[in-house]
Amino acid sequence: MNPHTPRFQSRHASTPFNSTPDAFQLRPDVASYGQLPSTLSGDGPLWNRFWSTPRESAEEERAVCDELGAVLAKVGARRMVIGHTIQERGMATRCGGGLHLIDVGVSGKYLGRPAAWACEEGVVTATYEDRVEVLDDGVEEEEGSSE
Repeated sequence: MNPHTPRFQSRHASTPFNSTPDAFQLRPDVASYGQLPSTLSGDGPLWNRFWSTPRESAEEERAVCDELGAVLAKVGARRMVIGHTIQERGMATRCGGGLHLIDVGVSGKYLGRPAAWACEEGVVTATYEDRVEVLDDGVEEEEGSSE
């Protein structure tokens, strides 16, 4: 595949892309235009809030999780990790651990709360100044499990 031919097009973003680095490479001339390229715009793949927006109903949440599952399957990933939407209560997961929301407002301009997300040998943790939380223990549930 030609590295300049995008493989993915989300209905939630205006610009197709292969990966996050590709999004930057699609428009390396950002400074010369004096405006943001579509990959960096509010509806581009890097700033889109579709995945982090809370849903009002279980049906809406299922639809988001189904779409997330399709994206993860297409790229061969187990989870999507995103920032840009502050989680005031700390890092969170949705969609059975398939979506990790990790923006906790580290900057003093926001909440000023230092934190770090880590994935080591499949175990995902959120480390804060006063505690460490396990977000994903790395154990995949079997289908039909009722825990």
